[in-house]
Amino acid sequence: MLKRIILVAVAIMFLFGVTSGFAAEKIKIGVIGCGWYGMVDLKAAFKVGGVECVALCDVDSDHLQKSADTVEQMQGIRPKLFKDYRELLDVKGLQAVIIATPPQW
Repeated sequence: MLKRIILVAVAIMFLFGVTSGFAAEKIKIGVIGCGWYGMVDLKAAFKVGGVECVALCDVDSDHLQKSADTVEQMQGIRPKLFKDYRELLDVKGLQAVIIATPPQW
């Protein structure tokens, strides 16, 4: 679990370029799979900073709504919601995606 959080944090730091410092503009990310793993990864990204969640995707409507409520509380902006990952990938301005789906997906 800790490895996963560290990996997400390192990936975000790499996207920013750790040596150059954090940019004023946030990386716009989406999450595919809003269950427990997806939200843990997203919260780790928020903790590192410099990200804005612009889109969430999950086939489970309950996970999707609860996750959207949580993200809205954390960042003040409600992300776009999708049930089909292909629609999420078409979001204009999307720069990174966390894929946190179970193995069967």
